Amino acid sequence: MKSVQKLLLSLLTVGFSLLSCKKENINTITSEDIQLADAAFNHIESIVNTEVDKLEQEHLGVGASYSYLADTDSFINIMFSLSSNNEYIDTIWINYGTDGCEWRGRIIKGKVLITQDGKRSTIGTTTKVELNDFFIDDYKVEGIKTVEKTAIEFSLGNSIDHVLVTGGQLTSPDKTQTIQWNSDRIHKNDLVDGESFVLIEGSINGVNTEGTAFTITTGKPLKFNSSCTRIVEGELKVTPSEMSTRTLDYGDGTCDLKATVNIDDKEYDIILW
Repeated sequence: MKSVQKLLLSLLTVGFSLLSCKKENINTITSEDIQLADAAFNHIESIVNTEVDKLEQEHLGVGASYSYLADTDSFINIMFSLSSNNEYIDTIWINYGTDGCEWRGRIIKGKVLITQDGKRSTIGTTTKVELNDFFIDDYKVEGIKTVEKTAIEFSLGNSIDHVLVTGGQLTSPDKTQTIQWNSDRIHKNDLVDGESFVLIEGSINGVNTEGTAFTITTGKPLKFNSSCTRIVEGELKVTPSEMSTRTLDYGDGTCDLKATVNIDDKEYDIILW
């Protein structure tokens, strides 16, 4: 009888140990982290697109430094230089200062360096974006973003970019939480009825703010449009280490702060940044 009791006790102990080693599956941390990361780099992309387009249209052929008045009445300093053949802008240095200024509803600080090897409208042109002591709403943003123009449909106003983020890192304002990631994605830029939007799909891998590794693939392309500062539609398949895959759903196209995470057929609401 005693031997039977010992066997039962041993089995219970092993079973408890296995359960205690398995991570809690009802966890939305990775989904919440990656929506922050995407929001930050989409914001940076909107900055790059605006400034490069502005300079190519208004200043191509005239290398100079200048300042212009921002929404907060603070000055943003921009310097740029031309290629050796004067055909495209090869370097842009933007300094938003240490006090911060507003861009599309967020306060940004620090510096952005943009380099490119051709006009943005040329297939094969690569644009590289580097951040120097850069903050969005007091989140420190780090990493290098590389954008290669792979296709253009001039008649439709569409283009396709291959976009890499390497060494991506986002640190909370209190410096207690950090998410790290790399991503390899395709951005399809479309123009419909006068409104521009981007469809994003690809893969991401990294480590969330709890130190858990994760991988992410696209379930339905993410939609980011010019009239909203957030992703408004699309799904990501999020797989944290030792957990089941869950779906981050950005919604039906409405510009709002709502998203849901589906874990084992149960939905959990999260608030977008």
